[in-house]
Amino acid sequence: MKSVQGFFLVLLAMFSFAAQALMTANNDLDDIESLQRGAQYYSQYCLACHSMEYQRYRTVAQDLHISKQAMRASIIVDPQVHWSEPMQSVLAKDNMEAWLGVAAPDLTLAADQYSVDWLYTFLHQFYRDEQRPLGVNNLLAPNIMVAQCA
Repeated sequence: MKSVQGFFLVLLAMFSFAAQALMTANNDLDDIESLQRGAQYYSQYCLACHSMEYQRYRTVAQDLHISKQAMRASIIVDPQVHWSEPMQSVLAKDNMEAWLGVAAPDLTLAADQYSVDWLYTFLHQFYRDEQRPLGVNNLLAPNIMVAQCA
């Protein structure tokens, strides 16, 4: 049980940092440096739960002009993962369902499903709320579970 509690504490700390990082993001799809930082943030804070199974690390590297070495250093966190593999969550869906009540959705096609502008707005609507289990809430989707955010 301690490992599950530790997992949630780490998740909370990572989400808090990611939410702060999002507040300084921009929505310019031509700003390669910003997109590179976004890929790094996603890998560090979102990919633990939210896979992008239709997206390969290699494609991200090519699209964002990231070297193979830089991908290994800052985006591909598991040394066993080959850079031609899809971006998979490290958590099994059945574990997420047991721990969080729902498996975090794959986000590969989220921009097509909603829109880039909707996602940008949604992510910027998070704020600190000590009354919520993970310490955050969302103005666009009040009381949403972080694991259900897409």
